Amino acid sequence: MGTKFGMQPKLSHPFYGHVVTENDKEVVYVTDNSTHLLTKCSLKGEVLLTYRDNNLSRPHGLTATGDGHVLVCGRLSHNVQVVSKSGKKVRTLLTEENGIKEPRAICYDALKKKVYISDVDSYQIKSFELQ
Repeated sequence: MGTKFGMQPKLSHPFYGHVVTENDKEVVYVTDNSTHLLTKCSLKGEVLLTYRDNNLSRPHGLTATGDGHVLVCGRLSHNVQVVSKSGKKVRTLLTEENGIKEPRAICYDALKKKVYISDVDSYQIKSFELQ
């Protein structure tokens, strides 16, 4: 049986969630496909911050890097952005120039310093080394 949030965050079309430990507390990051938002909530459902960027369209998959950053796939913007735990854009990590087309899911391998991204356009899992 699942646990429900005490207070429901205002999500229109939540697509993907990821639990992260920050400052010894667990938080949940959720992408919202309709509002183009990344929302960070407490486990009680309290909205801690929202992130929106004009170059992040239809956010889908996300993952944490373990150093306080979150990687977010922009499905229709064909990119992956790095967002800090304070909700600031760090940079755009990957774009169509890197062969990214409609990324949906992403995972991070901290030991190998690699990201793996599902690519709808080519029906492949692509890997990229992080610097």
